[in-house]
Amino acid sequence: MSVHASKIIWSADLPWTDLLKVIDAKILPPEVMIKLDQAFFTAALASPLKSGKPLNQLSLTDFSSLYLIYKLIGKIHELGHPIFIDWKMSEIPSKTDIIGSDLSGFLPSMLNCMAGSLYTTGLFESQDVNKMDGLKRYAETCKYHDIAPCAVTVLTSKDDSPNTGVVFHEFRRRAPQQVLFYARLLVQAGFTDMVCSPQEADLIRENPYFDSLNLNCPGIRLPGSDTRDQKRIMTPRRALELGINRLVIGSDITGDKKQQQEVPDPVERIAANWQRLNTHLEGGN
Repeated sequence: MSVHASKIIWSADLPWTDLLKVIDAKILPPEVMIKLDQAFFTAALASPLKSGKPLNQLSLTDFSSLYLIYKLIGKIHELGHPIFIDWKMSEIPSKTDIIGSDLSGFLPSMLNCMAGSLYTTGLFESQDVNKMDGLKRYAETCKYHDIAPCAVTVLTSKDDSPNTGVVFHEFRRRAPQQVLFYARLLVQAGFTDMVCSPQEADLIRENPYFDSLNLNCPGIRLPGSDTRDQKRIMTPRRALELGINRLVIGSDITGDKKQQQEVPDPVERIAANWQRLNTHLEGGN
């Protein structure tokens, strides 16, 4: 068993049937957190009963996808994997209570939102829920359901070139400054977790004020891997050296498009990739 397993979040971008095969095969240690995106849980929350069809016209086929989703979620929990719902919630704050309650039924360990979307008033200490800052309200909703509240800061797919990068055009400052701005808000709002690039983690970890925040970092690439859409990246081993709590890894475990074509069996492919990742973390290439 890898000693690093609890520091890995697998971004499980696979068809449901393939994902069930991989989970069933027990390739990944149970400490590995499984990240499932919003589309997965939107489908899970859907019900054929809402389709508008008369009850006498519904068949088992109408429920087959829903059955598979719940079977998969059940299997993930059965094997002990924590679940990270990558919802990237950006709803108005008054809806976070409803959405959080709906998603709590899947027993996730962590649920995320977009920091910029839910930051509303700056009133973190208000006792009036209608005046309370959106981030604070979100964090309290998650904690009520025993879910770690997490916020996405600046996406790792955004270029941070000075004066010309997407980050500068969006925020009028560079990524490190914007991430620090969000991190201060998250501490005030009572968040336990945040998502940032590993390139900003050093700034966060050198300031004790942010010690209460767990850092979950995508933009992780093994040496020689295709960076794909990621702009602000780092190798897994270097990221952990900076004090990152969890690495969010997708294609280096799942396999990129080329590898998926060469090794179509998801169990065989992911087993090999998991071994490669562990070799790197233990000091190899």
